Amino acid sequence: MPSSEIKRFNSIGELLEFVDQKLEEYKKNLSNLLPEIEEIKAKAEQNRKVKALLTKFGVAQQEQQSLIEIHDIKIAINPLAEVEHKLKEELIENLNDKVTRLQTVKSDLEELVEEEIDAPVEVVIVDDIPKAILIKLQ
Repeated sequence: MPSSEIKRFNSIGELLEFVDQKLEEYKKNLSNLLPEIEEIKAKAEQNRKVKALLTKFGVAQQEQQSLIEIHDIKIAINPLAEVEHKLKEELIENLNDKVTRLQTVKSDLEELVEEEIDAPVEVVIVDDIPKAILIKLQ
């Protein structure tokens, strides 16, 4: 569920700093996750190869259900590497999407800062992404 809030900033420049900070947080999270996801991906690939080899030799594979969903929450107990990889890939896609949206917002804000509009702003923020900016001209 997305978080929603209204934040107040003294200027558009201050809002730009907030967006920059969020952008850096998400980029850092991504860079921390990438090595882990590569390791899990390699493990999942090895599992697929072993299963394919066993199938080739006629060994029946018993599929193990290790992912259940309760009220839109996925729960994995002792997850297979494939399941863990899929869930973390979804996380990376979500983080990449946020980075892209924040970069777009940052670009737009930089144009507003160039116009030297010096006024406080209120910002509607949904899931760390500014959705509406109210410029309060004096």
